Amino acid sequence: MVEVLRGLAENPAVPVGVLREMLRKWPLPVALGISERAELPRDLQEEMAEHELLRLLAASQAWGDELQRLTTDPDQGVAAVAAGRIAERERVMQPADLPPQHCHATWDVVQRPLSPALAEQIAASGDLEIIRSVAWNKTLPAHLVAALSRHPDTEVRGGIAAGADLTVEQIAALVADAAPEVRAAAATRPDLTPEQIATLAADPVEEVRTRIAEHAYLSENERAALAYKADFDPAEWARSGNPRKRRRAAEHPELPAELVAVLAADSDVRVWTEVARHQPGASGELLLRCFLDGMYREKLLTRPQFPAHGLARFADHSDWWVRRLVARDPDADPATINRLTRDPEIVVRREMARCPRLSAGRLRELLDDPELAADAAANPSLDWQAAWEKATKGQP
Repeated sequence: MVEVLRGLAENPAVPVGVLREMLRKWPLPVALGISERAELPRDLQEEMAEHELLRLLAASQAWGDELQRLTTDPDQGVAAVAAGRIAERERVMQPADLPPQHCHATWDVVQRPLSPALAEQIAASGDLEIIRSVAWNKTLPAHLVAALSRHPDTEVRGGIAAGADLTVEQIAALVADAAPEVRAAAATRPDLTPEQIATLAADPVEEVRTRIAEHAYLSENERAALAYKADFDPAEWARSGNPRKRRRAAEHPELPAELVAVLAADSDVRVWTEVARHQPGASGELLLRCFLDGMYREKLLTRPQFPAHGLARFADHSDWWVRRLVARDPDADPATINRLTRDPEIVVRREMARCPRLSAGRLRELLDDPELAADAAANPSLDWQAAWEKATKGQP
């Protein structure tokens, strides 16, 4: 019942009046569904905000400015949860914080501020995968930076070369490293001498020469603009020989249409990918091209010009990300949608359960599937009144 209610709350066919009634009776599952809806009346948003349980849920999940705002919530419990999460993100990691085995939490720990004891433990562990990740951590003590700059693994040395605070001697050693991957990483540093820049610009390996061309010869203002801290002339940067400048120009919100077309045909894949991500004038063909290349897929799917017609041809594609596009095709055969509700990948099954071209019979079946009930209930072609009566039958 709970999953169906959550899906109904997300269903665009369910009237706001019904949503309000649902929210008062079942605030948590209904709020989870409502939060996925694109537009809501302000009074309903305010009603959701009044629920202490919902604010507590937000405090346990929010990030950034929203999390900071909840630290001043009038309810002390909500404020305490939000403040606790912020304090936890700023806490220095200790040896006891590192999980005994690799898991998602492991990679979170090694990217946060490290205590000297934990940094020493990781550096001495012999666990190459973790050491590679920690090489990018700017809280490493100087003596460990020095040791890792001489590590036998090229990825470790590359991580140190790219971002650590290094002595003049350490930078010189990494610029002259035998591994081109390390020299390429060193080429991204802003503190290279003119002689080191010249050396890397003449490197026999193209990747090294490319990196130095992208990162050297930049003024302080240009570096600030690349770091989103200063303005720049998009017309000038769009025609720059430096691909980093062209990528940044491709993001500019006031880029003229003729430059959008120029950058969409750029030889650098990152340039035309940024056009697809940021420019309202980017073609649907370009967006699909980037999607098929695996670039920023979630972002691209939100763009209004992302194509719909013809996507059913991907029903048997090897990549599940691509198979899920079938649900967006207004001409897709219902039989194909039905078949993909049994796809091996859960994300594809969920996408098809929400597709309005799913047959009514299969849609009713999915309301009884614990795995897909919420998605089926969110399907705009569902007889939501029948589903509502079934889900709430016998409920107070």
